[in-house]
Amino acid sequence: MDSQKGIDVSEQLARLQQDIMEIHGIAAAAVESASIPWIPEARVGEILQMSPKTLKRLRDRGTLPFRRVGNKVFYHRDDVNELINSNAA
Repeated sequence: MDSQKGIDVSEQLARLQQDIMEIHGIAAAAVESASIPWIPEARVGEILQMSPKTLKRLRDRGTLPFRRVGNKVFYHRDDVNELINSNAA
């Protein structure tokens, strides 16, 4: 009987982990699709496929405007889109 309970608990934990991952995916998609104007630096790096050092260079040159909140750097969605479009041309 104990081994049966152990299996049930293991299965329940596996289902819980799947549910958590699904919720995380839904939340991430909601944030992406929402009209949130400011994007964190790490996400901009992923979008542009650039390292933090390259993003810093763009900030320093004034190529990519940004805002700092505490020790976090954020970029406006419009500025990121403008950079993408200017490099695509």
